Amino acid sequence: MLLFVNFMKNEKLAESIEALENLLASLKAAVAEPEINKNNPFKVTEEDVTVLPAGKYWVGDPCYLIRQDDWSYFCEVIISLDFEYFSYKNLTKFFYFNTYYGDGVYPLTKSSKEIAELGVDSGTLAIIPAGLAKEWAKHPDAKKQLGRFITVDKPFSVDYDNGIASFGDYVIDTYGEKEEIGPGYY
Repeated sequence: MLLFVNFMKNEKLAESIEALENLLASLKAAVAEPEINKNNPFKVTEEDVTVLPAGKYWVGDPCYLIRQDDWSYFCEVIISLDFEYFSYKNLTKFFYFNTYYGDGVYPLTKSSKEIAELGVDSGTLAIIPAGLAKEWAKHPDAKKQLGRFITVDKPFSVDYDNGIASFGDYVIDTYGEKEEIGPGYY
């Protein structure tokens, strides 16, 4: 009889342990990172891919170029990132970053001289290879004229800190003084 009682106690203990393990698994699943849609053409590049090749690039707010159907995929990936190197369809690499103040107009400088003002409506800017920018610009809603085509002479990495992106001879400062362009806009 004593053997039967011990068996029953162990059985209850095993059930309690199993219930706790199931609860723990449920809690882990509830706080896990959101799963990215497998059809999403945007991917964060591997840690060691931080150099972009020399060449022509479009610099501006990616919302002006990325197709509406792809925009939600892009936002799904960037939701918790400040900046990152990306690939599009595992081929073309580009760099994205959040502006310090969100929407507004920010200077693009080359060798300390302002060469363009970059309008921002999504709180983000990107450095996109010209070939990909031209492909995206074919859709009717694209506004490639709201960005700027530039040429970078050497392979480069983007240094990003506190709203300032530096690459080659170029700097985009989204942290400095904001320039007012109208009511509610900076």
